[in-house]
Amino acid sequence: MSNLLENPWYVLAQLQQADDTGLSFFNDLCAQGLTDDQWRLAQARGFRLKPRENFRLRKNNIKVAFQAEMKRLHGADYACPELPDPHQPIDFYGLAFPEKCDFSGLLIPNGLLLNECHFEAPVDLSGALICGTLNMTNTTFDKKVSAKGVLIEGACDAKWAKFESEALFTEGTFQGPVDFHGARFDGRAIFSKARFAHHVSFRNCHFDQASQGKPVNFINTVFEQPVDFRRAQFGSHYPDFAGATLHDRSQFTAQDCDGDIRFWPGKEAASKQRRGLDRLRYHAKSRESAAVMRQLSGRQGTPDAEHFFFRKEMYHAARAMPWYQAWHILAYQFFSNFGYSVARPASLITLLWAAGTWFYVQSVSFGIGQAMAYSFAAIFKFFGFQRTYLEEEVAQLTGWMEVFAAGQTALAFILLFFLGLGLRTRFRLK
Repeated sequence: MSNLLENPWYVLAQLQQADDTGLSFFNDLCAQGLTDDQWRLAQARGFRLKPRENFRLRKNNIKVAFQAEMKRLHGADYACPELPDPHQPIDFYGLAFPEKCDFSGLLIPNGLLLNECHFEAPVDLSGALICGTLNMTNTTFDKKVSAKGVLIEGACDAKWAKFESEALFTEGTFQGPVDFHGARFDGRAIFSKARFAHHVSFRNCHFDQASQGKPVNFINTVFEQPVDFRRAQFGSHYPDFAGATLHDRSQFTAQDCDGDIRFWPGKEAASKQRRGLDRLRYHAKSRESAAVMRQLSGRQGTPDAEHFFFRKEMYHAARAMPWYQAWHILAYQFFSNFGYSVARPASLITLLWAAGTWFYVQSVSFGIGQAMAYSFAAIFKFFGFQRTYLEEEVAQLTGWMEVFAAGQTALAFILLFFLGLGLRTRFRLK
């Protein structure tokens, strides 16, 4: 705490004193570090700024208030530092913040360095204007982070940051590159109505929303440039992209897991939902998210990824409605894993052939060779083996045995269709 209270920027930010216009000492000092374009941007954002021409007179009032606060914190004999330079980044590198930090509405002219900090209490950056880089690399946030409506003119670097509670970036504007590579979101992550004007990376992020029961929120978010979600882990919910604008070159991981690392929610995630409408809503939202990623993969011309998200979409679609309405989708999954599996229909065809062989041995007294041949011929009836090679065996069948053979042929046609679909899909994907 002592190091924090010796930081001139922190002490100045905590000074809530203001002059008769409501302009804080902090923002009045920081405004002197703005370029002309940044000055106009701040005014457009609603910041009330005073002319620079007479700042020299106001600066003395700021200095008096700043030094008085420093002496109150450290004693009358404390050697007060000079006012910080507004042309330099605001540097809190490596500091611990045991109390709530209210940085809302602050004007930051040349970047904010929060890298490797530890915030033990809530942090509020709502409405702040950061003209420069926001660096949160390796920073830990124990409590809620609120950055609603923040505008970051430069890059936002939050690699390996840890958000252990809610992270609220709704309606934020990010004009530079944004990098959350390896960040961990243990609470709700909300980016709704945010706008990202540059490339965004959520690569290797870990989103665990299980305790909150809500998905990562990208509702109505605008990504003007590609966003990278490769190897991002979504522990319990798919991200919610309802109404979002995603760049066509955005990337997602088209596989369930890599060793012990699971990228998409498994069956256990749905089982944690309460039964009834909550579970149906969970699957409905998951289906919508998978559909967004499937469509995006289709526009990119990546059939492997497209079919992966198609399988996810169909899986959740079958469970977003009662089973008696989804039986055909469930059958599609059982017989062919939604047209992807070759082994499954091939195994079922083999099982059907073996079952037919057993039936003909037991019911018609065929020899094992005859039964195997006739069962094969019934499955592949379109080849005409029965009439060409097995006329004697056909003559021995009674009416209900012919019904069984016809059923075997009909079921075989379905399985052969799924086998062909699986082969087509595999060759198309490769």
